Amino acid sequence: MNKRSRKYVYSPFKVAFHQERLDALRNGDLPLPVLVQWDLTNRCNMDCVHCFYHIFELSDWNPKAEMPTNLVYRTLDELKELDVKAIEWTGGGSIECHPDYKEILRYSKKLGFENALVTNSTLLDEEALRIIRDFSWVRFSIDAATRETYRKVHRVDLFDKAVVNVKRLLDVRSERNVVGYSFIVSPANYTEIHTAAFFARNLGCDNVRFSLAMTPKREKLFDGIWDETVREIEKAKKLENGVFRVFAFSNRINELALKTLSDYCGYHHFVGVIAPTGVYPCCRLKDDGRFNLGKLGSQSFKEIWFGEKRRKFIKSISKGCKFDCWMYSKNKFIEYLLSENPMHKNFI
Repeated sequence: MNKRSRKYVYSPFKVAFHQERLDALRNGDLPLPVLVQWDLTNRCNMDCVHCFYHIFELSDWNPKAEMPTNLVYRTLDELKELDVKAIEWTGGGSIECHPDYKEILRYSKKLGFENALVTNSTLLDEEALRIIRDFSWVRFSIDAATRETYRKVHRVDLFDKAVVNVKRLLDVRSERNVVGYSFIVSPANYTEIHTAAFFARNLGCDNVRFSLAMTPKREKLFDGIWDETVREIEKAKKLENGVFRVFAFSNRINELALKTLSDYCGYHHFVGVIAPTGVYPCCRLKDDGRFNLGKLGSQSFKEIWFGEKRRKFIKSISKGCKFDCWMYSKNKFIEYLLSENPMHKNFI
């Protein structure tokens, strides 16, 4: 993979490569998703201070919920038949807490999906590293640059183990595997933003991704520390070079403050979300019972995707979504692509 390709791993414009699904939307049809984000289990070996699922009272959230392996296999078969292109294995909990996660990842690869993994890395073993070495990307949730801060954020003492597994994957990964270092910014770790970027670059990661913790305090969580947080991110950006990228979402503070609500949502047409408790419109609404579109096992994915509950949801947000969302720029781009004969399109 060349340097230019790696530059765009977090591009908001990827939807432009899925013209057949854009055409379906333009014609008033419902396209099938390109990507499915999938939580195999809600069980986790961490106790993170910024954990969305611990902080918010979500009616469907069950910390012990887990998908049966045979149901996972059946659903993977169905998704392949439906021409879903990629699976992002994420959480929820930590995927490695599912007893059959390695067999499931192997099966997904066998079916020919593009695969990606979000992991805290601490439970990966040599066998798992061999399985994920040729994934499209792997993002490690570290959220710190030092052992002390890692303990403060994750409330476990596993920093050394997490870092060792990052190094081990970097040693064995295929050429096309993009390895990222994830850092959710909160009052517990904001002073290490620049240090973490430097640390990730020295490890050999391709990128570091900074995002802001989402809590009921919203933007007030960063009262008194926002200016320093921005300065830290600006310092981190200076560490970019031809092979290392720093991704940060500068407008996220507005999103947390509900100042950038999308007046159109197209993202949910391209990405499906599966959790142990059901299928949801997007990751922002996952495990909220009001938006549970149906439970796999009782219905097929296709029945849920084209079902009455999802159609009612689509109608409910036809004039905009009331939830703060970090897909704002993607939604604006999708809306533009769907517009009929926009003016001045030749004035590039």
